Formats: sequence, C-alpha cells, structure tokens
Amino acid sequence: TTARDGGHVRMCSAVECGRLFFPRIEPAVIVLVQAPAGGDRCLLARHAGASEGSYSTLAGFVEVGESLEDAVHREIAEEVGVEVTDLAYQGSQAWPFPAGLMVAFRATALSEEIDVDGVELLEARWFTSDELRARAAAGRLGRVDSIDRHLLGSWLAATGRPA
Repeated sequence: TTARDGGHVRMCSAVECGRLFFPRIEPAVIVLVQAPAGGDRCLLARHAGASEGSYSTLAGFVEVGESLEDAVHREIAEEVGVEVTDLAYQGSQAWPFPAGLMVAFRATALSEEIDVDGVELLEARWFTSDELRARAAAGRLGRVDSIDRHLLGSWLAATGRPA
C-alpha cells in the first residue's frame, strides 16, 4: 500500500486493485459515576500502577459488537460492581494510542456499594464535590487537556461551584 491524503488513507498499489484502507478506530468509554438520588458525590478509582492517592474516573475499551452504552454498563459493573442508569453523553477526545477515541459519559449509580475488581483497580471511593475542589486546588484533578478533567470539571460546575 501507499500513503495518501497525508497518511490518513492507504491505497493498494497493485494497478488492478486500487482498494482504499482507512485507519481503524479503537473506541473506549470514560465515565463519571455520580451517587444515586442526587447525591453530591462521584466515584473515582485508583488504577493498578497509579501512585498512592491518585484517582480518576472509570474507563475501558468497547468490545467488538458492543454499543457504547453497553460498554459503560459492563465496564462499571466489572471494575467496581456498580450498576448505573441515566447515561448522558459528555464529549469525546482522541486518545494517545494511535487509533484511540475516548467517548465520555456521566451516569448515576443505582447503589453506593463498591466491589473493586482488584486487578485493574486497586481501590475506589466516593468523593464529595468539596473534596474534588480541594484536589483541584492542589493540582490533583488530572491533566488539563484530558477528557477526565473535563468530566470532573463539568460535574463540579453542575453541583453549583466550579473548581
């Protein structure tokens, strides 16, 4: 194949073929889970390999044949044992992997009981908006250019006082 259109398309170089190949996209979901019944808390987790006290929203790859919504339900159930409802699309971001796309959602937990998988996640806990604002003030709310930070910031704004 040869590169075309600035490398965004590859074309079969055989004269009789000319078939175009487009890049694959590997979608993932990232979710801010808020507490049930309008609770002023959201669920964050510490991933394996993350430093002590480093928490973020929950995320995972979409499996073949799975809808984005189904991926949200599956990932949250697998990682923290929480069922969610009221999914709302929040945005998307290209991800640093060569073909990644993070699709962001907000969801509401049906229960506050957490059962961390112990493999991908080491711990998870509910944070109040005040705790998140304190983390933001200390520079611990995630990278400024990340969809994770956008999810947390928009949730804080929705609770009445932005970070």
